[in-house]
This record gives sequence, C-alpha cells and structure tokens, in this order.
Amino acid sequence: MKKHNSSKIIMLLVTLMIIFALLLTVGCTRAASVVRHADGSTLFMSYAGSILPLTMRGDSEGITATRDVTFDFGGGIQEARVVDSYTLTNNTNEDKTVTIFYPFAGSFGELYRLLPTIAADGRVLETEVFAGSVANDMRSWEDYLALLYDGSYLSHAMADAPELSQTVIVYEFTNARADHGAAVNPMLAASFHLDYDRTTVLTYGFHSGRFDAENGFMQQGFSVPRDIDPRRESSFYLIIVGDDIENLTVRGYTDGGLSVEMDGVTVDMTRYEAILGDILRLLIDDFWNFDIELFYRESAKLLAYAIAPETTAERRSQIFFGTGWLEDIFSHTQGGHRVFYLTTNITIPAGESVTLQAEMIKPASFDFPKGSPNIGLFGYSILTNLDGGVVFDSITAGIIGAEHIRIERENFGFDLENGIVDVPLDSGDVHFYIKVRSAARN
Repeated sequence: MKKHNSSKIIMLLVTLMIIFALLLTVGCTRAASVVRHADGSTLFMSYAGSILPLTMRGDSEGITATRDVTFDFGGGIQEARVVDSYTLTNNTNEDKTVTIFYPFAGSFGELYRLLPTIAADGRVLETEVFAGSVANDMRSWEDYLALLYDGSYLSHAMADAPELSQTVIVYEFTNARADHGAAVNPMLAASFHLDYDRTTVLTYGFHSGRFDAENGFMQQGFSVPRDIDPRRESSFYLIIVGDDIENLTVRGYTDGGLSVEMDGVTVDMTRYEAILGDILRLLIDDFWNFDIELFYRESAKLLAYAIAPETTAERRSQIFFGTGWLEDIFSHTQGGHRVFYLTTNITIPAGESVTLQAEMIKPASFDFPKGSPNIGLFGYSILTNLDGGVVFDSITAGIIGAEHIRIERENFGFDLENGIVDVPLDSGDVHFYIKVRSAARN
C-alpha cells in the first residue's frame, strides 16, 4: 500500500514538473515576443515620446500649413537629429499675428540638451519655455494623444505659478562642525514637538528623521560636512508652515540612526520669518542652475498642492515620502517626464508665407532587458495633428544618413533599397513610426 502511494506521488510530481515546464516555456515565449499596437508599432519599455505637432493660438483664420519631418541618422541611431519644418501661409488680405507653441517630450534633467531651436525663414527666434505637469505614465503614442488632444494640458502649462505668499518661520543652520575621527558619519539632529494637523515642516539639506504624529514629535537630521569650504558654506533649513514648533533641541549623533549621542558637534542656528516663495527660490537657486524661474513655477505648483489643507495625508506622504524634504519636490520636478512648450509670437504678412524650422536631438525608444528581441532596435514616431492644433494641407517625411540604418518596421513608406528616402504622408493618419537597426549589424 505504501509502495502504491509512493508511485502515485512520484507520477504526480513528474506531471506537475511537466506542466510547470510548459507554462514556463509559454511564459518565456510571451515575454520574449514583441508587443505591438494595433497599427503595428512596437510598445517599447523605454518610450521617449513622439515628435509632436505645432499648435497655434490667436487669429489663425485663413492660415494654411504644410509640414516636413526629416530624420538625420548620420550621428547614430540611438538618437537622431530631427528637423521639423512648417510653412505657414496667410491667405488673407491682412497681416496675421499668432502665438505658436512647439511641444516636445522630455524632463528637466535633460532639458538643456534636448531643447529645440526654432527659426523663422532662417532667423533663430527668441522663445519662452513652459512646462506641462509631470506625466510619468506615458508609455505609448496613444497616451500622448489622450494627454494633449483637447488642449487642456497646454492651458495648465500656461497657468501662473501659485504665489506662495504666506509667511513661514525659518530655522537656518550654518557652520556645522564635528570630530569626524570620533564617528564615521557624525550627524546633527533637531528634535521638537508640533501639532501635525496645524504644522507642516519642510526641510532642505536634511536626510534622516523620526516622525511620531500620535505623540506630536519629530526629529530631523543631517550629516555634518567633512570639509568646510569657506567660499561655499553649507546651510540647512527647517521651514515651518503654520504654527511654530516647540521644545526645539539640537544634538549630535554618531550616525543616521539618531540614537547614539556624541559630544563635540556644533552648529549656528538663526530663526527668522520669510515669505515661502522667496525661500523656495533661494533653495532652487542652490539645487538647479538652468532656467530657475521655470523650475520654480513647476516646483511651486507641486509644493502648493502638497501643503494645501484639502490634500489628503496619504497624497502628501506620496509626494514627500512622509518627510517634508524639499529635495523630494525638486527631484520629482527635475526627473518627471512631461511635455514642454516653446512659444513665441510670429507675424505672417498678408498673402505671404513664413517657414518655421524646429531642430532638435530626439532620443529613440528602446528595450533594455537582456533577452528581448528588440535589443539593438530603436524607434521613432510622429503625431500629425491634435484637437485645436494646426491642420496640415500636406505632410512629408525624409531620411538623411540612410546608409547607416536598416529599417525593420515602419508605416512611412520609405524604401531604402530603391532609394526612396522622401515620402508624402496621409495627413488623415494620426501616427507614423519607424523602427531601425544599425546597418553595421547586417
């Protein structure tokens, strides 16, 4: 009887192993397969966003437009130099002045490198940059279409920054000193009591802490700098929004656990009142050194939302990770994926045309995990129109540096073998894509 049961168990285990192997094979096959959209385009794991169409606002009645997009692969295929050209024709008897908005996908972290230049009839225009809200969940061209289609995203990008005019209490810590021979990572920590419902604590330079809302206690700490450069003294800030904190003490600790005190740690502390917006600009100037006003606008929007009374504690903790560290606001602003807009006013004389040319570096979409069949494949795409955007009489596309690429899949209509590198596009189609590999891999 026992032998019979043992045989059954062995057979059952073998069967389960076979089923598991089959499921694993099917799963691996699916994981390794190429995921595509209904139009045949690939769904990449790292999606860089489409090349987006120009938008106009103002009196555009009687203005017609054509568009030409050129991909230059002469410098490589992991990113292309793109020239996105528009010819705007004024078919009326009076001059027309319109505001143009040129959208492009990216983040603050790569803004300087990817910022397009826009020229009108060969003359580079002075433009202003606006940033849309963070849209980290953009995974495909359909997401961009849904985000931008009705124009509300652009309206939000153009909205003024909140004033942040409330008076706050600032505790500024400077001239921090410690014996680094006595501990690996000497810390300074401020401990205090507060009413979590009536006080929001923001910090800059702090990176360790304890938070006990039930007992109205908080502790915030920072590592004491090892080498003090008198030309760049480090400052650390506690910024109190709402009621002031109570029973403030400052002590030294041996490490970020803030549990073992140590002697010989000193700091100068100054308490003063300031306007929240002024303090935010001061700290952004320390954190970010390119287009500070634009960065301030977006950081201020997020901060105002985070500290608003109607914002739930759960949502606030998601923004600050429960700490109040302004670096979280700045990092979210810096790294978040979004759509930017270059904008300026242009005048098109009666009966004449103006050619606008946006030139930029455009990173490719790609897959990064080992084993993906898309390794070495790089994708680019364009969207042709948006609701309320420019309606094009004709759209064309071209390739420069075709000898450097091998097209694996596309819907533009290029035919490299027969030298067809300039093609007309159907302006009624919303999305065009091209997936390329290096010709050297053939």
